Amino acid sequence: MLKECVIIIMVVEMNLENLFISLGYKKEEYLHILNYYYVNKLSEDTLINNVKSNFDWLLDNGYSKDRAINITLNNPSIYLNKTDTLNNKVNNFINLGLERAEVLKIIRKSPRLLSLSQDYINQKFQYIISLGYTKEEALKICKTFPIMLAINLETMENKIKDVESLGFTRNEVINMTKKFPGLFSLSQENRQSKINELIELGYTNIEVKNMLKIMPSLFSLTIDNIKQKIYDVINLGYTKEEVIDMTVEFPQALTLSIENLKPKIEFFNSIGLHDLIIISPIRLIQSISLSYARYNFLNDNGIEVNMENYRILFLGKSAFEKRYGVSTEQLLAIYDYDKELGKTEKGII
Repeated sequence: MLKECVIIIMVVEMNLENLFISLGYKKEEYLHILNYYYVNKLSEDTLINNVKSNFDWLLDNGYSKDRAINITLNNPSIYLNKTDTLNNKVNNFINLGLERAEVLKIIRKSPRLLSLSQDYINQKFQYIISLGYTKEEALKICKTFPIMLAINLETMENKIKDVESLGFTRNEVINMTKKFPGLFSLSQENRQSKINELIELGYTNIEVKNMLKIMPSLFSLTIDNIKQKIYDVINLGYTKEEVIDMTVEFPQALTLSIENLKPKIEFFNSIGLHDLIIISPIRLIQSISLSYARYNFLNDNGIEVNMENYRILFLGKSAFEKRYGVSTEQLLAIYDYDKELGKTEKGII
């Protein structure tokens, strides 16, 4: 009996080898797929037809040959389906509210989704909504973290409880994952370690929890990256305590590059607003080009900007235009930060 099975396998390999090679598979890759089908007892003719039609289906939907091979290696069960079944699964995602291009992108990220039944996907999607997400938020999670649809309900519930055990309420966990769905992909050890590392840097436990609620993607930053960001800002003239206070108030600063932060901080320092990012670090959001243009416009019109009235630099677009009669576009054209920066770098006064 064993001898007969070996003979059958050899025959199937010989008949399929040229097909897989012609599609671009390496020997170890198509053998990986064949082993999957031996277990599932798919007939040779069915497998040949499915491989031809489904590989073409992947190409017709915009995947490159290399991507199609990668998808099938990560989910060989694709070749168990007929193309009509694959189309139905894609259409099911579209019916949930995703664009076709978005569906094809999440399949590329998580090929396993094509092995799940439509009923399972729909049940999982409704479960996500039942946790407290709106339909739009649930769709966002599907786009940014599609593997979440493949996680069984018990595992999903356990992941939520794990984050709760770190000192967050259930509602806080849900809100954090709305901002950063990747939170579910991190291990509990990773999450706890990040909290401990931040505390060691000088933040209190309460401050760390509040920062993570505001900016849960901090969980994904390496501690070395965070340390370097703090060090870079200290080198711009602030104490470590001041940088700690800034980032407690505005943890998003830790996700900004020093190339983004440095010119803003240096500009504020140059116009006498050194303390601005200590008391209102959220001002770092505004572009240096706009801050530069507004400051020079106000200065040219005899309006001094200081720590008492600095808010005029950060008025909303329409509010600034209504008060001073000049549009943002006009300001940026008249007071071109990049142009002036170029002159400075060339030594032109």
